[in-house]
Amino acid sequence: MPSFARIDRALVAAIRALHDHLWQGPTKDEAKLRLRLRKAVADLDRFVRARGMIVGATGPILENFRRRPDGEKVFDFLHAVANLAAAVELWRRDPREAHEGRARS
Repeated sequence: MPSFARIDRALVAAIRALHDHLWQGPTKDEAKLRLRLRKAVADLDRFVRARGMIVGATGPILENFRRRPDGEKVFDFLHAVANLAAAVELWRRDPREAHEGRARS
């Protein structure tokens, strides 16, 4: 299984590409972008042991993706999921630090 850092980098890059696709003009290959998002979401789902909940929530929207109105919803959801996953990883590494709400510098 890939490390959290690798999954996080892939997910953040895919979310950034989705942002650019939505607000800076469509990319040439939307299908490739959807595939990147699906893979990143599936890796994250396995890593945090969400038992398919993240994949299940994003799968139908990514399958029938339309820039408007679905795009903004997908972006907001994935952005929140990425932040939540980072919090879960911090909690696994150092529960006390996660409880105090401080990140290492």
